[in-house]
Amino acid sequence: MTPLEVLLIAIALGADAFSVAVGVGASRTDRAARARLAAAFGLFQGAMPVIGWNVGRVALRSIHAYDHWVAFGVLVAISLHMLWGSFQSGRGEGERRADPTRGLLLLGLAVATSIDALAVGFTMGNLDARRWVYAGIIGVVAAAMTLVGMIIGHRGSRHLGGWAERAGAVLMLGVAVKMLVI
Repeated sequence: MTPLEVLLIAIALGADAFSVAVGVGASRTDRAARARLAAAFGLFQGAMPVIGWNVGRVALRSIHAYDHWVAFGVLVAISLHMLWGSFQSGRGEGERRADPTRGLLLLGLAVATSIDALAVGFTMGNLDARRWVYAGIIGVVAAAMTLVGMIIGHRGSRHLGGWAERAGAVLMLGVAVKMLVI
């Protein structure tokens, strides 16, 4: 596999992370949140191919029937929560909302956006020592795409207010639907 092929695979895998990050960036703007989301998405995008290499094709057949439904459910739940929160009137500066860059929400997003990387791992299992380099590239690209997505979401929210968060939630719903279609 050429370096260009690995980079293109990494960008394709990072597209879901980017899309979700735009939505999250519309509601979470601080550097710590960006760092948490980028680190989690990068880690999971890089780790899932490694898991795929080690688990083998038998497990793929077992989980393939429902993996996209799990990712769909997680993304829909978080998207609807974001959408609902964007319509809440009277949100004050001190009001606390669920932070998708912490705890179980972060874990759910990281897993949901990296399930396709698991399948990629099954196909790259015969690449021996280079697979670790490829996993690192996939993780770094996903983290970078996540940071860019968060920044775009944040900038959009400054200009569009709640509409940017709504657009991000709808974009995340689109990613969820894509999980079922593709």
